[in-house]
Amino acid sequence: MLVLVTLVLAATLLVQLSSASLRKQSESLEAQAALQTKWARLSCERAALSQASLYFEALEQTRRRPSQKPESSSSPLSQTRQEIMLGSCRLQLLVADESAKANLNSLAQISPAKTHLLSKQLIEPRYVPDLKPFPSFPLRYLGDVVDMSALNARHGNVRVVAEVAQNVSIWSQSLNIHRASDRVLREAIAVVVPKGRADSFVESLRDSPNSGLATILRRTIKNKEEQNQLTSILSDRSDCFSVWVESMDSKGNRGLSFRVQRVNAEGVIENYSFVF
Repeated sequence: MLVLVTLVLAATLLVQLSSASLRKQSESLEAQAALQTKWARLSCERAALSQASLYFEALEQTRRRPSQKPESSSSPLSQTRQEIMLGSCRLQLLVADESAKANLNSLAQISPAKTHLLSKQLIEPRYVPDLKPFPSFPLRYLGDVVDMSALNARHGNVRVVAEVAQNVSIWSQSLNIHRASDRVLREAIAVVVPKGRADSFVESLRDSPNSGLATILRRTIKNKEEQNQLTSILSDRSDCFSVWVESMDSKGNRGLSFRVQRVNAEGVIENYSFVF
């Protein structure tokens, strides 16, 4: 009888040890997969941001060629999508030129009320109910612009925040007139001048795509104060790029991150990272 009890106890211990070993092995594999996904995401972020400036510059130069159709010059040069596989991890990248978007912080220095109205006009109508009253300026996080909890509740996830921020930004120093869409340009300029003159500015730019900001301003805006205000929010160059990375591992676990890199007013490169 004693032998039988001993055998039962031994078998029970072996089962428990085996279960613990399998549990540890499973936890180890999950940790390994999470680490691989993290490094894949970080690698994509760094690689994308290191090449973003050159990529959008090449697109802009292509658009400025005389052989390009007139209508092609009115389309934005603001973002590009890419999907890649790294090991067992699938990653979807959305790389954007933040300087091709209307900067809410710089516009708010001219008119907070008009800037809030502009945000409603440039964001897709289905996301407007998720916008928050701006708490104060400067806006520092996307959560200052949109209610993340409401966004998740209404749309099932926060991944759509990338779509919310398609035409507006809180990161860039100014709006690149050569890469912004006609719509973004008109709405941003209309914060300073009437719609008619905003239209004239965009039409003059599209007629002479190789002209610089100063030239277009002299042609279309005669008031010196308005010229100065527009010079403070517009630019001929880009100083800020971002990348959204949505990752999915072999088990279907998803992750979302956002990283932005910009050159500040002192010429220093700044990086900001967020994980959702």
